[in-house]
Amino acid sequence: MRVQKRGLGRGLESLIPGIGQRTDVPLIVQDDSTNSADSADSATDNRESAGEGGALLRNLPLSKIVPNPNQPRKYFDEESFSELVSSVKEYGLVQPVVVRASGSLFELVVGERRWRAAKEAGLKTIPAIVRNTSDVEALEIAIIENVQRQDLNPLEEAAAYYHLIEDFGFTQNQLAERVGKQRSTIANTIRLLKLPESVKTLVIEGKISVGHAKVLLSLLNPKAQIRLAERIIREGMTVRQAEDQVWLSQNPPKRTPSQSMPLYFRQMARDLGKQLSTKVLVKIQGEKGRVEIHFSDEAELERILNTLAGEKKPHNA
Repeated sequence: MRVQKRGLGRGLESLIPGIGQRTDVPLIVQDDSTNSADSADSATDNRESAGEGGALLRNLPLSKIVPNPNQPRKYFDEESFSELVSSVKEYGLVQPVVVRASGSLFELVVGERRWRAAKEAGLKTIPAIVRNTSDVEALEIAIIENVQRQDLNPLEEAAAYYHLIEDFGFTQNQLAERVGKQRSTIANTIRLLKLPESVKTLVIEGKISVGHAKVLLSLLNPKAQIRLAERIIREGMTVRQAEDQVWLSQNPPKRTPSQSMPLYFRQMARDLGKQLSTKVLVKIQGEKGRVEIHFSDEAELERILNTLAGEKKPHNA
């Protein structure tokens, strides 16, 4: 049976009207050899198209675009970024970024990686959807776009959720509805921020999985979390094996009385047990103690008592 994936609560089309619709404005950015300052200004002034809800598609100079300080994505894979730069050099930037006006400049809402690649490729202008958005809506759009693309690493996603909750007053339930995930998923993702910095780095670098990280959160001691994380990598533990290690650390095997008792008493318990053919325990508490003799039923108890009394077991007739 085919399982349908649950979609995000609000797609980008609902937050950026017109983004999924066809436009007559060309989206291919020219090679930098044909991009001059004059052509950039001309493109900015003349090549724009109004979308629904006040969104405009414009060809903006890269020098007029600045990154968003609240961008949830902080980590960019170098190999895939180099591939994107090569693609942009050959074909231009096909998909527009999303920006909002910020004084005389434009602040990125979606597409910082594409913007960086365009700069690296030497482009002068790029296509951009200009939209009026508040701080909270800009962050929401950025999170949804990155989650849809699966571009955020787990810690970036956790930090973005935390930012929306702490700085913009979202509840976990509201946030879960907006991004189309279970509330428990949001809560568990945010908990990753409690890990030690060195362990967070291991998650970001993909050396341990999110499943491993959630297991580590079961340990309250940060040093214990770090030690187990290092063991997970060194020994190649699965998540289940890591869970077993946490359980063992929280439920250490109890020492039996025979392990903590002086040798004399342990030997006495063994000898008496052999003589009575049953399990015998000697327990010491300070200067006092007691002897426990185990039996399984009334007949065995009678046999043990007879043995202690020095009586021989009667022969069967």
